[in-house]
Amino acid sequence: MSQAFDLTDRRQAQAAKRLLASVVESSADGIISEDLNGIVTSWNRGAERMFGYSAEEIIGRTISIIVPSGTGSEIPGVLEAIKRGEAIEQYETVRMAKNGKLINVSITWSPLYDSEGRVAGASKVVRDISERKQMEEQRMELIAKERALAMERALRETEAELARVARALSVGELTTSIAHEINQPLAGVVTNAEAGLRWLSRETPNIEKAKASLALIVRDGNRASAVIRGIRELLTKERPQTTSLDINEVIREVLALAHAELTKRGITPYSELAPDLPPVLSDRVQLQQVILNLIMNSADAMASIDRPKELFITSQKPIDSGVLVTVRDSGIGIHPQDVDLIFEPFFTTKPAGIGMGLALSRSIVESHGGRIWPQLNEGPGLTVQFSLPAAAAEQKFAAASKL
Repeated sequence: MSQAFDLTDRRQAQAAKRLLASVVESSADGIISEDLNGIVTSWNRGAERMFGYSAEEIIGRTISIIVPSGTGSEIPGVLEAIKRGEAIEQYETVRMAKNGKLINVSITWSPLYDSEGRVAGASKVVRDISERKQMEEQRMELIAKERALAMERALRETEAELARVARALSVGELTTSIAHEINQPLAGVVTNAEAGLRWLSRETPNIEKAKASLALIVRDGNRASAVIRGIRELLTKERPQTTSLDINEVIREVLALAHAELTKRGITPYSELAPDLPPVLSDRVQLQQVILNLIMNSADAMASIDRPKELFITSQKPIDSGVLVTVRDSGIGIHPQDVDLIFEPFFTTKPAGIGMGLALSRSIVESHGGRIWPQLNEGPGLTVQFSLPAAAAEQKFAAASKL
């Protein structure tokens, strides 16, 4: 009877062994055993698929064949722990396939015992986690991009608010000029209204003369309205509205706005605007702000000089197409060592300056695919130039920057 039981036990043990071997062979994970010297003693099909070595190729060879240079420093410590009968919890590392491909893996180690209960080697389960690592990296990259976009949006919002504040400060400096620009057409409205009343109050009303006076009232009213609208746009918090613009028209608008202030400061403005310039794609208010910043900086630079105060503004078509605007003054200039600093935020040579006007100007110009730079004059003063691409070229720049 005992022999029958022994036979049954042996059969059950053999069946269990076959089942275990079948599970090991069918596992998608690499299941590898090695002796305490790191010599491979078994290698399942999962390991073959993962690393490209057949069992015949690798059994009897050291496991270091799949350990790339610069990794595997943990193995001596792991083997020492295995000799003490300790299991090693899952950890992540890199291994190398037969074709040289690096594979991200997780490894779990367990000691193997001989028939006398002594540790004879180690068994480890190696799982390919390359896909999971790739997904994690993509997720982290996406998170990083989202954070970068959020930071960029916050930066743009802060920059837009700073630009609005800078415009408000500039408008504050131009109070006299603005009052003049508004009062002049309003005075025209009053004068022409009085004239129209006189023409209509005659014994024989002169309808044609009255109509002419009304037309002049409409003209002057529209002019005053345009000035107020321009000031409102300069102070508004709305998003930039990009459109095709005539740079000369924008320059004339800013010169008209600053004319009375320049006159009050004793500054003579000169303009030489090239005809037939290509249009530029820009926000009118932002472009006005750049030109106004340059004009007011020049005006401040000429405040303390006792020689003629002259401001030159030119526009031209550079060799590489687009437009080039130059603002040159006869002011105190700047020290050569500071030339490269004038567009840095908070850099200023003015006692009451905040150092944001030129920094914002650079940001605006560069956001439209252009560039801005200073140039020391041979005589007194400083020249600042900025270039912008023509509308078609700028549209290409905007499309490329979105890629």
